[in-house]
Parts: sequence; C-alpha cells; structure tokens
Amino acid sequence: MKRLLALMLALSLLAGCTTEPSSAPEEPENSSSQSSSLPEEEPESSSESVSEPQSGTAQNSSTASQPAVTLAWWQQELSNEKLIATPDPVLGFAPCGTPEGSYWIYDDTRKVSWLGNGLFARSSDTAETAPVALILDSAVEAEDIGQPVMTDTFFEIVGKDDTKLTGRLYEQGVELTRSLPGQGYGDSVKLKLSDSDLTTLRNNLTQSEADSDERSAYRPAWLTMMRESRTETITFRAATGEECTFDSSDPWPYYVYDEVPLTVSSAGTFTDKTSLPDSSQVTVTFNNGLVYNIYATETQLLVTTNDTEQGLLYTLRSGNSVYEKTAMGHLNPPTGKPVIYLYPEEVTDCTVTVDYSPFTYTYPTYNDGWEVTAYPDGRLINKADGTEHYYLFWEGGARPLWNFESGFVVKGSDTESFLREKLAYLGLTPREYNDFITYWVPKMQNSPYNLIMFAEEQYEELAPLTVTPEPDSVVRVHMVYLPLDEPIEIPEQELTPMERTGFTVVEWGGTDASYMMR
Repeated sequence: MKRLLALMLALSLLAGCTTEPSSAPEEPENSSSQSSSLPEEEPESSSESVSEPQSGTAQNSSTASQPAVTLAWWQQELSNEKLIATPDPVLGFAPCGTPEGSYWIYDDTRKVSWLGNGLFARSSDTAETAPVALILDSAVEAEDIGQPVMTDTFFEIVGKDDTKLTGRLYEQGVELTRSLPGQGYGDSVKLKLSDSDLTTLRNNLTQSEADSDERSAYRPAWLTMMRESRTETITFRAATGEECTFDSSDPWPYYVYDEVPLTVSSAGTFTDKTSLPDSSQVTVTFNNGLVYNIYATETQLLVTTNDTEQGLLYTLRSGNSVYEKTAMGHLNPPTGKPVIYLYPEEVTDCTVTVDYSPFTYTYPTYNDGWEVTAYPDGRLINKADGTEHYYLFWEGGARPLWNFESGFVVKGSDTESFLREKLAYLGLTPREYNDFITYWVPKMQNSPYNLIMFAEEQYEELAPLTVTPEPDSVVRVHMVYLPLDEPIEIPEQELTPMERTGFTVVEWGGTDASYMMR
C-alpha cells in the first residue's frame, strides 16, 4: 500500500474496529471482539495445520535434473517477487503506484502505527534487495517458540497483491497470520528464528518505537490497517457539503490508501463522539458490510466504525488545511486544461462528451456532456446558460501509470521551441498551440530536463471523446511529461500529422506525470 484524495491524501486511512478499549479494528472484518492485530475471525487454520505447503512451486534453475522445490505459503509471501516493485525499464525506477510491499508497526495500547521500512532487513543497505531477510533466512516451522514478547507491539507485512501477514514476536521466533486479498484471516504459522536474527529484529523494533516516540509522529492505527482490496466505495464530503463517491474500479482509491493517513501527535483516545463539527469526512464501505467514517478538522481526527460504539480521537500534528481540497480532488490535478475546439462548416448544434473520471473542474459546467451551438469561426454558445466561449475546458484528477516506451528528452530551457515545432507538425494552428504553450511552458521550463511524449492510444483509453454529429476529422494532442534531473536514453517517438478536413474537432491538453516518481 502506498501513497482518492489529499483529504485523504494527507490522511492515513483506516483500519478495523473494536468494541472494547483494549482492542482495535483492523480492516473490513467484524473485529469487535478481536485484538487489533487479529481483528477479524479466528484463523481458518492453526499453526499446526500449516506445516504442509499451501500452494506454488519454485524451480531450481541451476540444473534441469534437480527436483522442483516446493515453498511453504509463508515463504512465497515473503519472497522478493511478492514484495519488491519492478522498475520501469525506461525510467529506471518503479513509478509511484507500482505495487510493492509495505511494512507497518503497531502499538496495540496507544492505537498508533508507524512505517517499518527496513526493519526486517539485515541492514539499510539490504532493505531493497532482501526486505525481510531477518524473518525469511533462518525461519523454520516449529510448534513451540516460547511465549509472546513485546505484547503491545505487532507488525504487518503487506505484499504487492495486498496479501497481509500479521506478526507477533515470541521468545524464539515469530508467529505470522495471513489474510489473502479481499478476505479475512486464514493460515497461521509459528517460525523459529536464529538467535542473531531474532535479536536484531527485536532491537530494530525497539529502536523504531523509540525513534517514533522522539519525533512524536504517528499514524492512526485503525486507518493504516485498512486494505484497498476490501474496499467497495469511498465517499468524500467537504465541510461545505460538496461530495463525490468512487468505487473500487476507480484509480483514486490507491491515492486514498497511500496518502490518507495523517500524521498525529498523540495516542488515540476512545470517545463517544460520533462526528466533529465543521469537518471534512471520508466514508469507506468494505466488502463485509463494515463502514468506516473519518472526520478531520484543522486540529483533530476522529475515526468511527459501524460495529463499535466508541471511536478513536487523535490530535493532528499540524494543520489539515489541504484535507478538503484533496478529498474533493482539487489538489494539483495532474491532467490540466484539455480544451476542445469545434469548427463546423456551418452553424451546428453539437453534443460533446468526455468519458473520464474524476473531473476536478469544467467550464462551462459539464452536465453529463456539453450542449452547444458551434459556429465556423470557432465560437460556441452554451445552450444551458447562453454564454459564449471559444473552447470547452476540463481538468481531472486521475493518475494513470503512463507507459513511456518512446518520447523526447528536452532541456527545460528548450521546451518552448520544442513544443512550437511539434504542435504545429501535429496539426494545431498558431492560435491553438500558442494557448498550449502559454499554459504548459511556465510549468516545465525550470526543470533541467523533461521527458515528453504525446499520448495516443493511452489517452484515448483514459478519456474517450464523443461529438454528435460526428465530425469529419478529429485532432487530439495530449502531452505527458516527467521532469528529470538528468537526461535518460529513450527511443524517439514517431509522430504522425493529423489532417483537418470538413467539420473538425480539435483538443489539446497535458498531464504532469511527476506523481509517478518515487
């Protein structure tokens, strides 16, 4: 889990729930009677029942004659393939949003959590190549690993596919319990570790808690326990009453789960409060019927669930002024100023629709489409209110992972001349490409370099455009760019000019894809 709205984008997102102050929820599972580390149901299989491998095999490639090696389920879930993000072969890094493992540590008493990146590796130098070596390397299944230790602390290792392993420390090792994507707890196993690995792991956990205490910077535990794979809908409500809802098919939920956990400066306090006055709100509905509500003001954060009578109240570390903007998708929308021009050969009544979500702003207002009267000189009369325009404007908050198979690496100082040449070549008129340049160049010229591509099929899939009556020609130019500190090698993109004949529709726009960078 990593970084749908800065409301959320600043927030830390939810977890499960609990009816007793001594327990806390985890994820969308009925957790009212469970410990926050295992807030769902009892494991479907005990540690004694997991000595046999569950699924999957790994082939030893050293010799064809060697037999296949069967891995236990916990070995598979802790493998690099399940935890390490795959770098983009062109960009050289894993774009933000690329699935990768995440690591969380929880204080079950104070109901706070903090990131545990690197805690399960042998050192910070090996965290990226062997993120869970301290557990995986010396682990042997064992029925008896002594008694639990550090009983107020537990951890979670979450795989790229949202499989979650919840773990607790014992005198001689760890116990792991697995929750598959979209499901509750199931397999459980006790693992005996070598003395050196166990000592290092315990020291890491103790030190991480001390560091978090010193900084007094935590995340709300119920929020960071939430899981994207169990989400059905997320609804954001501004303090003003503005509201938008997204389902699990929308790209926004990733950004909610990645960014929503706000940093808090205090332990969670159980409270009978059911809301906060003048707050922004996020409601998350899960696939097992649980509903979580997050309320945020400038100074406080309240998390409630529909299966507990009490909520958890936190003090925010700093002001939350961006929460509302983020929640509603208005914070730095990456897809900026796509504008649509209509040039009919005679005065024509037209309907224009863009199949895209979420819009963050449209002008004139997009009412399931625009109904306009278009003139040959480009003037548009909006039928809804009679206002005159010379283009239709929209911007949006979707953050797809663009595929940069080819493109252009351009010095920031050369961006203006580059765009003037390429946009004219693609078919924009001086008036159109000058509008483009004056909007985008100020955002790009100060980067040492920019990786630029003109999206074609990818953009058509992201934002299909329909104009009725059907035009004779359509020119859509959508630039996607990444700011770079240094130039990179990439095949140059082959561009094809677009002809303008008869009734012509033109659209230009762009996306700042810097959200893809880690």
